[in-house]
Amino acid sequence: MNHDRFYSFSEVYDVAFDFKDVPAECAFLRATYEGITGRRPQSFIDIAAGPGLHAIEMARVGLDSAALDLSQDMVEYGINKAQRAGVTVDYRQGNMANFDWDRTFDLAGIFMDSLCYLVDNAVVISHLRSVAQILNVGGLYVLEMSHPRDVFSVGQSTATTWEVERNGLWTSVTWGDNADEFDPISQITNTTVQVRFRANGEEQRLTEKARARCFTYNELQALVLAEGSFEIVAMYGAMKSDVPFSNDKAAWRMIPVLRRRA
Repeated sequence: MNHDRFYSFSEVYDVAFDFKDVPAECAFLRATYEGITGRRPQSFIDIAAGPGLHAIEMARVGLDSAALDLSQDMVEYGINKAQRAGVTVDYRQGNMANFDWDRTFDLAGIFMDSLCYLVDNAVVISHLRSVAQILNVGGLYVLEMSHPRDVFSVGQSTATTWEVERNGLWTSVTWGDNADEFDPISQITNTTVQVRFRANGEEQRLTEKARARCFTYNELQALVLAEGSFEIVAMYGAMKSDVPFSNDKAAWRMIPVLRRRA
C-alpha cells in the first residue's frame, strides 16, 4: 500500500510537487531516447503518473501520450488537468505491479522514486515484465530513483521538508520522520508523510505511513537481469545528461535507462 490518503488529495499533491522542472525533465527524456536510438520518440507512457505532469508535457510537444496510476482520484484529476492544458492523454487506472495496454510505446518513465512502493522482488520483476510488454523493441524505460547513499545513510540526497504555494493553495510536506523504523535486511522503511495545506484561511493536516523500499545499484542490476527483457544502457545521477551517476553531490538521484531487448 502506498500513501493513498495523500494521493486522494490530488490538487494538494499536484501543488506540493510543483517544484519539479517538468519541461526540462521531458527534454532530457527525449534527448536520451534520441541519443541512444538515433530517432525521435513518437509515443510515451507515464507510470505511477500522479497528476500526469510528464504525460501532459509530452503531449504538449506532440508525442502520443498515456499515463497509468493506481488512484482513481488521480486519474480523474490528471484527465481534467490535461483537458485544461488543451492536450489529450490516454490516462487509465491500474496497478503498476501488473498491468497491460492495448498498444505499445517508444518511451516510458516512472518518477519521484515511485518504484519504492514495490517492496517485494517478485513484484518488481512483475512490474518490469509489464513495462516490457507495452514497449516497442528497442524502446526505453527511464526510472527516477533515490540515490543508494540514502540506503546506507552516508549522506542526505534530498530535502525532507518543503513548502510550495500556487494559486492560493499553500502546502507543506515532511517526508519521513526520525522515529520511522528502517529494516536493514529488507531495506524497507515504514515511512511517515505529514502534509499541511491551507486555502481560504482554513488549514488541514494529514499524517499517514506506508512501507517504502530503497534500492542499491547492484540489486537493481540483478533484478533487471532476472526479469530478462531489458538491458541497462545508461546511468545518470539526475534528470540531466551532464550529471553522471556517481557519489558526487550533484548526483542526487539514480536514473537507470533500460532498453527493451528483441
